[in-house]
Amino acid sequence: MVVLLGAALCGCRRSDEPAGAAPSKDDAEKSGAKISKRTEFEPQEDPVIRVREKYNAAEQITDPEERTKALEAVAWDALELDPDLSLEAVNQLAAGSDGSRRLIGHMAMRLADEDAEQALQWVRALEDPAERSDAIGRVTVVMANEDPRRAADLAVNEMAEGRAKDKAVVQIVQRWVQIEPAEAAAWIILYPDTNVRTDGVRSMLDIWLSKDSASAGSWVGNLAPGPVRDHTLETAEELLHGRLADRAPAFVGALNDPELQTQFQSLRNAK
Repeated sequence: MVVLLGAALCGCRRSDEPAGAAPSKDDAEKSGAKISKRTEFEPQEDPVIRVREKYNAAEQITDPEERTKALEAVAWDALELDPDLSLEAVNQLAAGSDGSRRLIGHMAMRLADEDAEQALQWVRALEDPAERSDAIGRVTVVMANEDPRRAADLAVNEMAEGRAKDKAVVQIVQRWVQIEPAEAAAWIILYPDTNVRTDGVRSMLDIWLSKDSASAGSWVGNLAPGPVRDHTLETAEELLHGRLADRAPAFVGALNDPELQTQFQSLRNAK
């Protein structure tokens, strides 16, 4: 702001006015300008101190619901400013509560971005089973960007059955297929026959067909005949019937099996 203001004043100096000369009071009054006294900026309060004060105030609230809301707000505000204080606020929340699970999950992902192994060690030590399982899922999703197979194994072996695990598995496959499509595909088709496998196969094919439909077709063509191949082919046809229609010729050509190509065409004709 000072630089811009200085540049503007330089442009207003008269040609016969020596450099550095200030306009006279008369000149200012003639031009309609107002002369104001310099004001000093008041010092800003340290945000770390402010959030600590909010935490201290939250601890004094007697109403349980209001106290919980205040502590959750402090925990979110302190994530960047003072992570230790944020965790301290989280520890004041009821274990397993929605607010606690959301905050711990977010913390787990942030820590995993920096050091996945350290994050995994931290979440494994959580006492509440639901919080621990959910946080492990958050870590595995981040880990899948670098080591998807290990992330998948951790999700399967260390997460409790439920929505959080189902979501983590699909998200891991979505990341895995972008790195190692054939490996991701081989893993998800062997997953137990549930909605998770259905969703995972669909997500896997959607991404793979978008990137390289020919290699996806070659992989499908090499599957052993049976229900898994039939379902995979049917899912591929559904995806290639819509926004990925321009990828269909390469996919069908790569199937390299006249019988399978006929089966694909039959699915298309049935639409």
